[in-house]
Amino acid sequence: MVSWRVAAAGGLLLILLVAQQASAQAAEKVISVSAVVQPNTKKKPPHQQPKIRKCTEAQKQDILHECRGYVTAGSHIILPDLHSACCDAARSVQNLDMDCIVDLLTSEERSRYNANKIKHLNEMCRP
Repeated sequence: MVSWRVAAAGGLLLILLVAQQASAQAAEKVISVSAVVQPNTKKKPPHQQPKIRKCTEAQKQDILHECRGYVTAGSHIILPDLHSACCDAARSVQNLDMDCIVDLLTSEERSRYNANKIKHLNEMCRP
């Protein structure tokens, strides 16, 4: 016959094993549920209004053509005259916004033309 202490210890052990197993299953459920319910912590990009361009592709092409002696990369510096076709083309852009023109340059145009010289048209062609 089994002593009452051994039986009690066995019963207690059985209760602990059942409790541990139930606890592990509950923990698995909590983990799986929390993975499904977790809030999205990824930052959303700030809402941006569509950028309204102040210049056009046609204006860019006109500037690159009329100012080619000044804005071509590696060319000697030939300053455009205030009353030249180059400055007329630059002044056709609202507020002489040459940053807008530079933003429209393709990668090929960026290698062919000097963006800093294009930006300087803002100062050089201002009446």
